[in-house]
Amino acid sequence: MQRGFDLHGCATDMKKTSFKLRTKLMASFLLVVSLAVVTIGMLFAYHTYSFSRREVERTSSSNLKSALDKTLDMALELRNESIRPMSNPREHRAIVDLLTLGNTAYENQFQLVMRLNSTRAIVDIHSLFFFGQEHTITTYSRSSEMSLEKMMEMPWFAQWYHSPRTYEWGQTYVLEGTSVVPYMRKIMEDGEIIGVSVLNISERAFQSCWNSYGNLVLIDEKDRVVSSRDKESLGDLFKEAYGVDLRGMKSGSSFSVTHEGIHYIAVLYRDEVYHFGMIELLPQTSIWTVVMETLGSALLTLALCVLLCILLSALLSVRITKPLKNVTEMVDRLKIDTPPSDMPVNSNDEIGMLISSINNMMRRLAASKEEIVRISQERRLAEYRAIQLQINPHFLYNTLSSICWFADKSQPENVKRVAESLSTLFRISVNHGQEMLHIVEELNHVRCYLDIQMLRHQGEFIYQIDVEPEILSFYTIKIILQPLVENALYHGIRENGIQDGIIRIEGRREGKNIWLSVMDNGNIPQSRIDWMNEALRNPDSRENMGIGMLNVHNRICYFYQNGYGLRYQKQGNLTVACMNLPVVEEI
Repeated sequence: MQRGFDLHGCATDMKKTSFKLRTKLMASFLLVVSLAVVTIGMLFAYHTYSFSRREVERTSSSNLKSALDKTLDMALELRNESIRPMSNPREHRAIVDLLTLGNTAYENQFQLVMRLNSTRAIVDIHSLFFFGQEHTITTYSRSSEMSLEKMMEMPWFAQWYHSPRTYEWGQTYVLEGTSVVPYMRKIMEDGEIIGVSVLNISERAFQSCWNSYGNLVLIDEKDRVVSSRDKESLGDLFKEAYGVDLRGMKSGSSFSVTHEGIHYIAVLYRDEVYHFGMIELLPQTSIWTVVMETLGSALLTLALCVLLCILLSALLSVRITKPLKNVTEMVDRLKIDTPPSDMPVNSNDEIGMLISSINNMMRRLAASKEEIVRISQERRLAEYRAIQLQINPHFLYNTLSSICWFADKSQPENVKRVAESLSTLFRISVNHGQEMLHIVEELNHVRCYLDIQMLRHQGEFIYQIDVEPEILSFYTIKIILQPLVENALYHGIRENGIQDGIIRIEGRREGKNIWLSVMDNGNIPQSRIDWMNEALRNPDSRENMGIGMLNVHNRICYFYQNGYGLRYQKQGNLTVACMNLPVVEEI
């Protein structure tokens, strides 16, 4: 425990703070270091992630190029199987005759059958159709019911058929339970379209070309999925299947994709000649695995740095606080009841400035001590004035005269009431020598005074007391209401000749404050109220000022310091004396 002194010179006990300056310095230093470490760690993680992602994208672009080249070589080689019959004059003649007439010369037909049988023997080719308006040639007998009319029912086929384009890769579709990728060419004769050739390549042939490269998706120039591990997406636009619009994306672009609940980093590569594209889906966890492996060593380094910072902060905090501890010991040896002696200043740094400030503070404390003594003397003088005000000889003379008058008039009840009120009034005024009492006792004191005055000045006034019950048990300094009531009666009501005088006492609590008010309907002018308020602020500037309200105001200020006191105000024709007091629950 450490001894201190309050504003009244009374000894108080102060607990030393549980957090020493050294601890605070260490905590602050560690906080700054931690923020720096976290910031550096986050930046390092971000740059590591960015670098890892760029490396993955670069590697992926290279793999995609190789996979797409291999896939296109396979597709172009198989595509030639639908072109070769049209490049041979006899086979071409046979196809035209069969599509338009339904028959052809034996030699031409034999050569065409041989060509179609060789095409049928290729594993990766599912089927080859030649569709005419009336006739169809096929390499796949189970699909002999396929016709140009049925193909026209497919929107993508009809759109191409009516376009000026001679050939095109069609949309992946399912034929006899097998996913196939069609390559379509128009068969021309004398500038007219007489039929269409459709080469159906098995979708598995495409996937077998890039299956070893990873999770890839092959798209055509319209961004439709040609081949993919996800068979549900075949033939759909990539945007519909994976939720990302590829329009405007250049080769080498990367983007994020979430498919079937898995987050991917996708890398796009496009062939500038054939306009096919290939996309690799890389799980984001694979990139973070690389990042975490890199961060492992970095975190170990950061941990060592933090440990070193803790040791340095401990050493620095001791070096900073040791001089302060010496100053504290010197201050503890000082005594307030002895003349101050300056402590030696041994340095020009902040510690030396602190010692100089302490020396100045001690000199100011000595001056403050003299001021406290002076205030104490004024307080005792105020208390003397309060006692002088409590025992007003004129009031006592008039009260005893009233008792004699009531006795002569044979009014023993009034004599008894006045005597009892006077006895209670003086008993409360004495209060066993204590300056503070309960608010309820202060109200009883002023009620006794008002009862005596009502008997002496019958019919001249009435009084009302309206105080919140909550504040009755709180403490206040004594004899602060009676002087204000006396002023209200004599200077407010009687001097102004008010016939139906009213004196009202109110009390309420507002937070940590108590407001006690004394009102009268003496209708004092506003200029007089301003004059009284000025006198309360500067009593030396006003003469002929009643001792009652100055006594009350000064005693409140001395007991409760600044912010509390007495002031007057107007409310209609009412003059209100307001006292602001603190809430005091016990003494």
